[in-house]
Amino acid sequence: RLLTRTVNQTQGLNMYGVFNPEIGQLLQAERTALHNTVLEHKPKVCLEIGTWKGAGSTLQIVAALAANGSGHLHSCDPDTDMFNTASAFYNSPQGEQFLPYLSLYNQKSHELIAEIKKSKLKLDFVFADGPEDPDVALDDFKSIQPIMNAGSIFAAHDWLHEGSVKVSKLKKHMLNDSGWSLINLLSPPTSVGLAFFRKL
Repeated sequence: RLLTRTVNQTQGLNMYGVFNPEIGQLLQAERTALHNTVLEHKPKVCLEIGTWKGAGSTLQIVAALAANGSGHLHSCDPDTDMFNTASAFYNSPQGEQFLPYLSLYNQKSHELIAEIKKSKLKLDFVFADGPEDPDVALDDFKSIQPIMNAGSIFAAHDWLHEGSVKVSKLKKHMLNDSGWSLINLLSPPTSVGLAFFRKL
C-alpha cells in the first residue's frame, strides 16, 4: 500500500513512500508537481530519460501510477551503477509495490526510444532529464514527438538552470513549435526549472 507523509524541505525527503532520500533528487515542489501531473492526466504509457538512482522522479511517477491503479513507466539510464542501484531499490521490500508499474533499462535513451517505436506503443507522458548534452535532448524530443498522443505531456527538468546546457536547444525548439503548449513552469527558488508541455 502507498504511504504518504508530509515532507520536510530541509532534508529534501521524498514525498511518497519510505525511501532513502539520498538516492533521489528533485526539489520538493518539483516532486509535488511531477506526481500531481501524473495523477491528474492518468497516462497509460510513460517514458523517463534519466533514471539516476530511482527514488527521485522515477518514484514520483510510479507512485502516482500506483495511486491511479494503471499505467506503466519505461525508464532508462546508461550508467550501469545507477541502473543497478535503482533495480535493487525496486526489488527491495520498500520498492517492490511499484514493480507492476515500472520497467528499468540499462540503455541510452535513443536505444530505448527505438525499441518503443518498434513495439508501436504511443506515449502519453515523457519526463526528460538526461545527460548534459543539448544535442541528445533535442534529438530525443524529435524522435519521441511522432509517437506521442494528442493531449500527452512532455516534461523537462533544468529548464531554468543557469549551470545546465542540456535544454538550451530543446527550449528554443519547443517554444517555437506551435504543436505544443506550455501548461506549467516551475521556477527558482523552488525549482531549477521544470517545464510541462501538452501536445495539441
